[in-house]
Amino acid sequence: YKRDSGQYVLHRILKVRENDYVICGDNRWRREYGITDRHIIGVLTGIVRDGKTISVTDKKYQLYVHLWCDFFPIRALIIGFRGLVRKGLKS
Repeated sequence: YKRDSGQYVLHRILKVRENDYVICGDNRWRREYGITDRHIIGVLTGIVRDGKTISVTDKKYQLYVHLWCDFFPIRALIIGFRGLVRKGLKS
């Protein structure tokens, strides 16, 4: 989608509401609200990992999405821990 600031962002839609969407990126731990149809400019249909194309309908991908999105509250802990590890490795 495209933010009002003009920045392009690729995030997952977590919830479709009557007038907007609730979205969040995989490396974010805060949800974004108020994203409307006018912001949406594209839809991801697949990703390429290690030279292999993975469709968003792939069962393993859907399992990843299900687990990552359903355990959203734990995401802050995971992301925070990864940040501490990376910071420690740089020291």
